[in-house]
Amino acid sequence: IEVYDYGKPTILFMGSFDHAPNISAAKFLLNHVIPELFMRNENVIFVFVGRNPPSWLTQNQFKERVKVFANVKDVRPFVAGADVVVAPIFHGSGTRIKILEYMSLGKPVISTSKGAEGLNVKDGQNILIRNSRQEFVLAILQLLDNTALAKKIGENARKSVKKEYMWRQIADNALEAYKMFGKHPRK
Repeated sequence: IEVYDYGKPTILFMGSFDHAPNISAAKFLLNHVIPELFMRNENVIFVFVGRNPPSWLTQNQFKERVKVFANVKDVRPFVAGADVVVAPIFHGSGTRIKILEYMSLGKPVISTSKGAEGLNVKDGQNILIRNSRQEFVLAILQLLDNTALAKKIGENARKSVKKEYMWRQIADNALEAYKMFGKHPRK
């Protein structure tokens, strides 16, 4: 995988901006997290990657410190180049693919409880679960300051995805469930 070189410590959010929960997440980040984060760390930049970003995002007030990459063919180089990745999802449902993609690339993820809903993750081990602006800012700063912790969470995340979410593992789990169902038919 190529790694995009941002040249500075980088936080990343990715998602399709046709999806309401991603729009809400981007607004939360742009209006609440980023201003405080930038006050506390003058060197960090923030990156949004996704399909059809709205003009309020692409023409934001932070100029060069908030970069938007629209409609890219392969998100992996952008994710791989980030130091921390975030998924502040507060509503909606789905399969949480973005978190699994982040984790599969060994990135330290910060998500909300709703964002990580349905995934077999554990706060502090293979993800950080934070639910407020202040918690998000502090978690980002913690991971940027403590690269050993960031690396550990990222490595644990990658191992978790390999163990539970790779297609071979999913097929094996489905086969095992099928075998169990066959032994204990419903009445």
